[in-house]
Amino acid sequence: MNVFLLFDISFIMKKTIFSILLLLFCLGLLFVKNTIIQESIISASQLFFYKVFPSLFPMMILSDLFFYFHVPEVISHFLGPLFSRFFHMSFQGCYLFLLSCISGSPANVYAMKNLVLENQLSMEEACYLVSFSFFQSPLFLYSAISSFAPNSHVFYLMLIPYVSNLILGFFTRPVFSFQNIKKSPTYQEFGLFFSNSLKNVMNTLTFVLGSMVFFFLVNSLINPKNVAFLKGILEISQGLYALRSFENSLFVKELLAMIFVSFGGLSIHMQVKGILSEAGIPYLPFLKGRIYEIIVSITLFLMFHYAFFLKM
Repeated sequence: MNVFLLFDISFIMKKTIFSILLLLFCLGLLFVKNTIIQESIISASQLFFYKVFPSLFPMMILSDLFFYFHVPEVISHFLGPLFSRFFHMSFQGCYLFLLSCISGSPANVYAMKNLVLENQLSMEEACYLVSFSFFQSPLFLYSAISSFAPNSHVFYLMLIPYVSNLILGFFTRPVFSFQNIKKSPTYQEFGLFFSNSLKNVMNTLTFVLGSMVFFFLVNSLINPKNVAFLKGILEISQGLYALRSFENSLFVKELLAMIFVSFGGLSIHMQVKGILSEAGIPYLPFLKGRIYEIIVSITLFLMFHYAFFLKM
């Protein structure tokens, strides 16, 4: 027993010493790389407030309002049977997928978390949905891709992620159909509901801003040559806009864009993982979905590029 106790103490001491050294190293960087760190924080904040916040904030508020006024039930009444037949999802799952197409991530994950916490979506279906309902905000995606690609290429590049996710959803669908969860609506005074909605949305967006700043800092410290691929793997918006000045062929730029859009960047992965954890939804299905989506998207991109542009 004493041997095991000494081993535990030794392990804890080593871990503590390592943590202290790491924190001291980070503290030193604040002084040595102060200018770079400040510029990174300002750049991340500007990108968030000028590009990310304007697209995420209204969609998150609207998604809460949709639930309050039972819009999912109306949409599901018309399109639910179609999605149930081909993807075996419930009516609530149908609504979440459609919301994902419009709002992008992590706004759709925020809505998914709320449905799970309200017991209107099963944990099994949430794991299935999170693997193939990953999109970027269409407005953000159009702005980012059109900054380096000609207009004739923009829309097909925007279409590929949607087709890829539909393919993934169809071929990974469960053998059984998820049941529609019927729950008696609970009345909440609108003023209180809206106040709580604002608090929850702002908490989530603050976390999004923090993760963006963190990965901007990481990029500035480990990527001094501003390699576009590393930028996109760390943070998607930074990577896509970096392709404007990336000195390579249009084919390579578009291929990198498909990888960035399909993977999403480690910043979004951190955001999604944090939101999912609030409802106890595992992160692994999301990660697997992004790896599969990269493979499918690259395949579709190469097929489309060969079929249309090489023959022109």
